[in-house]
Amino acid sequence: MVLNVEAIPQTILIIGSDHLAVERLRVGFSEVGWFVLIEQNCQRALSLLANLTVSTVMIFDEDSALTSDVESLKIKTRGMLFVLSNILTENQRLAFYNLGVNHVFSKQALALEIRTVITTLQQQQLMQSLPATAPVVDDKKWHFCSQSRVLSVDEKVIGSLSYSEAKILKMLIDNHNETLSRERLMMTLGRFRPNPEDRTLDRLICNLRKKFKKVCPNTQFILSLYGHGYVFTSANTTQT
Repeated sequence: MVLNVEAIPQTILIIGSDHLAVERLRVGFSEVGWFVLIEQNCQRALSLLANLTVSTVMIFDEDSALTSDVESLKIKTRGMLFVLSNILTENQRLAFYNLGVNHVFSKQALALEIRTVITTLQQQQLMQSLPATAPVVDDKKWHFCSQSRVLSVDEKVIGSLSYSEAKILKMLIDNHNETLSRERLMMTLGRFRPNPEDRTLDRLICNLRKKFKKVCPNTQFILSLYGHGYVFTSANTTQT
């Protein structure tokens, strides 16, 4: 089964009264296209969750009732739950995991670190939910030379790649069968603050697919996973 769909924006609810920390995360999520909701305390957040489904909920540790707040949030949210804290002992961290918290970060965690964990967990959930399918039979031997940027099949050259196409394909091959987020692939191109409206990556992926399609028109080697990124699937691809 080929999943060929585009990523969709995600929504995150940030709960906390530390304005500097909240603002740092708000900017970090907003600049890559996430829709950010902010509440200062758990009670107002619970009211919001009664009428809205969000992908992720986070809470800081200024409130002495942190444990009870986490319990209440876990009951209400259908998304993932994260805690940011610098004061938790190992036993307290373990207790939070037992309550169903997906991950505990330090309070200084950057939005990039948190987004990476979120997308990794979502990817795992997605892969577990996919129905079992028969593997694609790929009897052709592909080879990619990253220095000359030449792609060949069965020792026949089928095309040369642009500098950017080569960087993306090398990253995909290096991480064969692993879903790579759009953000991670854009960072490969030196885009450390990717614009969600930038379609550069989509054009590069489209160009790479066309080159593979010249030889295997009925097989998709670069799959799109809904909301998560891209995965390279050809087991017979090598590179130098």
